[in-house]
Amino acid sequence: MAVAVLALFGLGEANQRVLTQALIMERAEDRFRGRLMSVNEMRLGVSFLGVLPAGMAADRLGIEGTMALLGLATVAASVLSLVTQGWLRKLQ
Repeated sequence: MAVAVLALFGLGEANQRVLTQALIMERAEDRFRGRLMSVNEMRLGVSFLGVLPAGMAADRLGIEGTMALLGLATVAASVLSLVTQGWLRKLQ
C-alpha cells in the first residue's frame, strides 16, 4: 500500500513540476525566463529549511499533530493566495 501511495505522490509531484515549468515558459517574457527558472529550481533547496521545524514539531506534537498542522498551513496558504491574487483565477 505504501509503495502505491508513494508512486501516486511521485507522479503528482512530477506532473506539478512539468506544469509549473510549462507555465513559466509560456507566460514569461523571453528576457525573464532564465531568472524565473532559477527561482523555480531554488524552491527545491529552500523546501528543506522546513524539515528542522517540522521535526521539532513532530517531537512535541507527534506525527499526526504535525501532519495536521502542516496540512492546515498548506490549505491556509492556498486559500490566502487565491483570495489575494485574483489574477490566478483569470489564467486561461
